Amino acid sequence: MGLDPGASRHQTLEALHRWQQEGEQAALVVITAIEGRTSREVGTIMAVSADGKVSGSISGGCFDAAVVTEAQSVLATGTTRRLKLGAGSPWIDIKLPCGGGIELLIIPDPSYIAEACKAIAHRAAYDFVLDKGDGGTFTLAIAPRLRLIVAGNGGEVPALVALASAIDIEIVAVLSERALLDRLGPGIKGLHLFLPEALDNLAFDPWTAVALFFHDHDWEPPLLHRALASNAFFVGAMGSIVTHAARRNALLARGLSEADIARIASPIGLFGPMRDPQALAVSALAQVIAAWRAL
Repeated sequence: MGLDPGASRHQTLEALHRWQQEGEQAALVVITAIEGRTSREVGTIMAVSADGKVSGSISGGCFDAAVVTEAQSVLATGTTRRLKLGAGSPWIDIKLPCGGGIELLIIPDPSYIAEACKAIAHRAAYDFVLDKGDGGTFTLAIAPRLRLIVAGNGGEVPALVALASAIDIEIVAVLSERALLDRLGPGIKGLHLFLPEALDNLAFDPWTAVALFFHDHDWEPPLLHRALASNAFFVGAMGSIVTHAARRNALLARGLSEADIARIASPIGLFGPMRDPQALAVSALAQVIAAWRAL
């Protein structure tokens, strides 16, 4: 049985779509409500195929096996099912260790998965309006993947790329040193920034974060100008207080406002100044994810 409990929502939808393309029945499981404390949030999803392949997790392992069995039963009948587990459930033998309860909607072979995956691939938001079978609906909102544009000319860039690659982030690495491009893993989009103004291949949207790690700060102003003029949700840059003051003056000279410049998180990182590339990468990624979660 294929099992990927750590899959992201995007990966789970893509797995379900892949199974459907292969001609296999598969069900979508969605948490539509919670009661008390639980390990997952409303909107968490899991995909279950008829032969027992699983992507995602509803409970972190507490009772996923029971949900898989229910999903396969739903596939056998072809009828959407609502299910309550934990607190308030008639299934007294299935309890959440945290004492809470969750309400699930199990949908057999949803037809809209292909359309949702197409939207994800084109970085568009997609809303599932799900019929709960009781006269009500539940809207499952899927935003595009977090995109991280990470740029610089030092070891911080490959360090951050390696971390972000592990958690299903769409990464664009912009490097002024061509040799560092060879250190990027497979599937990472790498761009050689041969001139500070050579930014034609960069795209920004509301689900994009920008992290700059330039030791030669003359590379920064054009990239920061583009990022701050966009709707990127996060812009951060490495550097000391003195460095940031010089950065501010350079951006003011380019016509940016104080309000624009105030968007820059500098020095970048959730845990304060870091002088080690790996530690700074952890701190920066934590700050990006915190801002992402706040959207």
